[in-house]
Amino acid sequence: MRDTPCKKKPRFRILVAGLSLALAISVVLSAQSNRGTITGTVTDPTGAAIVGVSVIGTNTGTGVTSKTTTGVNGNYTIPFLPVGTYQVSAEHPGFKKSVGDGVVVEVGQTARVDIGMQLGEISQTVEVQAEEPLLRRDTSDLGTVITGQQILDLPLLGHGEQRNPTFFMILVPGVTGRGMVNFDLSQFNIRSLSTTVSGSQSASTEWHLDGSIIAQAGELSGDPRNVGFPQDAVGEFKMTTVNAPAEYGHSAGGIASFTLKSGTNQLHGSLYEYFRNDALDARGFFAPKTPTNKQNEFGATAGGPIRKDKTFFFGWYNGFRLNKARLQSLVTIPTTASKQGDLGAFLGPQIGSDALGRPVFTGAIYDPLTTRKVRPGQVDLGTGLIAT
Repeated sequence: MRDTPCKKKPRFRILVAGLSLALAISVVLSAQSNRGTITGTVTDPTGAAIVGVSVIGTNTGTGVTSKTTTGVNGNYTIPFLPVGTYQVSAEHPGFKKSVGDGVVVEVGQTARVDIGMQLGEISQTVEVQAEEPLLRRDTSDLGTVITGQQILDLPLLGHGEQRNPTFFMILVPGVTGRGMVNFDLSQFNIRSLSTTVSGSQSASTEWHLDGSIIAQAGELSGDPRNVGFPQDAVGEFKMTTVNAPAEYGHSAGGIASFTLKSGTNQLHGSLYEYFRNDALDARGFFAPKTPTNKQNEFGATAGGPIRKDKTFFFGWYNGFRLNKARLQSLVTIPTTASKQGDLGAFLGPQIGSDALGRPVFTGAIYDPLTTRKVRPGQVDLGTGLIAT
């Protein structure tokens, strides 16, 4: 009896270790789709590769650092970096310290920073300013990054609906969409059914948020209503249109990868209010008055440090209110009696009875198959049945 607990402990530890490893792997895998990478080559003044150089990438907003060393070919890679601006420094005995500022890491993008080190003491520093490359030769995908400032500055097309950052996808080359259309004499939102990416099927776009897929059971994957965060909370997003990386192997209709804003070492936030009001609308030529149309979307965002250079917070609140006039259309709602097959209320008053004793009314109903008026007791020529 005393040996039993001893035998179970190793198994329990193995189980816990396995679950922990699986959780760690899932976190790393999920981070592949929205994180960025810095890569490059370190060389000496003659152009020869330098092995064993210590390369450090520092996020200038949070102060968080990531370290690596160059390999036998002088290459280095710093993966899984959150979106932001970085400082890249390189140190090696016999060379001056090289510091490069302004390295921008975008969502799902690879930034190349090649470093040329100069001979000298390590206490000496050479500062360089990073430049955006004209050609990204480290990735094969084709896409466009929409920055957070563009998301805030560019207008959105909407009709009685919440502002949604996914609507910006139609600005990307290769994406086509009609937005709002008139469907059966009423405004009907079919953005997801009309937007295509590089000629793919409609509604096949896949949304990602911070590395996780946004989807709902029974819903179209490309339905913008699946995205439940306001545009003011978006740091930036990338619309991949062609040759998506291997980790996106679930969609052939484009990948929109969003990353939210995050906390930094400085407190920051915003307040916003977007509204429409019929007092500012023009009256239609034949309309007796301007229809009621009051729409308000308001909220706030806030972020900052919990522990400097270590832990941060970010959150938002978004409210939506809509008060709109009814559509100018005639709608008939079936009564309880009509649901049970009794349409007597639509026939008018009873004026008598036929030869079989059935009631006869002054009104008439239409046969939906023939659109003929049919009175009780008469034979419908279209169906051959006697109306009751």
